[in-house]
Amino acid sequence: MRIAIYAPYLSTLGGGEKYALVILSEAVRAGYDVRLLSPEKPAPERWLRLNVQVDPSRFSWVWTADDDAATLASQNIDLFVTVHNDVPPSSRAGRSIAVLQFPFRPLSWTGLEDLRHPLDSHRRRRNAASRFDSYDEFICYSEFVKRHLAARWGVDARVLHPPVDIPAKPPHGPRRPNIVAVGRFFRSGNNKRHDVLIQAFGRLWHESGRPKNWRLHLVGGLHQVEGPVHLRSLRQLAGDLPVTFHVDAPHQTLGQLYSESSMFWHAAGFGESDERRPERMEHFGITTVEAMAHGCVVLVLPKGGQPELVDDGLNGLHWSTTDELVQLSRNVLSEPAVFDTIRERAIESARAYSTERFRGQIRRLLFEERGTAYS
Repeated sequence: MRIAIYAPYLSTLGGGEKYALVILSEAVRAGYDVRLLSPEKPAPERWLRLNVQVDPSRFSWVWTADDDAATLASQNIDLFVTVHNDVPPSSRAGRSIAVLQFPFRPLSWTGLEDLRHPLDSHRRRRNAASRFDSYDEFICYSEFVKRHLAARWGVDARVLHPPVDIPAKPPHGPRRPNIVAVGRFFRSGNNKRHDVLIQAFGRLWHESGRPKNWRLHLVGGLHQVEGPVHLRSLRQLAGDLPVTFHVDAPHQTLGQLYSESSMFWHAAGFGESDERRPERMEHFGITTVEAMAHGCVVLVLPKGGQPELVDDGLNGLHWSTTDELVQLSRNVLSEPAVFDTIRERAIESARAYSTERFRGQIRRLLFEERGTAYS
């Protein structure tokens, strides 16, 4: 079987890219004729940061500059898979599956731009309908994304949660009074609001007497365009606070930080409406599940896909204001044993999202009988 996997944002190395690369690794493992389509030359050594290993001799790379090129490359292909941030390219393959990360641009009439250019808007919607019709199935990350795909694009998608690396033996030892937050350093879209976290940590640290052993660890990849300037502004905001930036940290470093830290903070979507600006929410929460799997007490906003993962008071904590974040965090750091039950429940909950679980679902969905159900 000839399989083509289109990864238009391969250099980003985010959650969507891991999704695509794990699919690639399963196709390679199955012994199929696999082609990776992308604008950038693959760099398998960099994929190790996502804990994905694929022998580059086992697949071929096809330079694919844009969606039109991907459509051409899908000819004479048995199975075409794309992981996309927008309306996917038309497919000419025997079978086609689109993994849709989020409907960032609504197709319905949205404002003055549509009124000024009604013909362009009509063409965009008609072109999108034609592209969607070329696919056999749509996949998304969460029930949150599924709802918005239906509302914004009229697409009925199946939820297949992303792969999350779960440690074989979760750490159960003592924790340092550290807080870890993970997310790419960039300003636009669903940015991770590192600024909010730095300010909240500053309050927590000062109001607690500036303890010498407390530290906030910010981990993330650097966005190629927005990243450098944004990172400089965050460093300036942190000033002399005990904040450590781990830029493009290897997978092992992140695992160590999860294992040692008491808490995990997440702030994507802070100050935004998840109905008016759903694209700015966390669409699933891979790093949240990673932190849970390592026994961190996770503190997340109850927005986007996060409430599907974290039950307040059971396997994690919800916060809505920085006052709540500071107070809850002070409780965790001052009485860590009180939260041991939450840590254990978090570890157990995270197992439902393991990479091995995802690999099994991908094998059944893509490479076995089309009608095979999966759990």
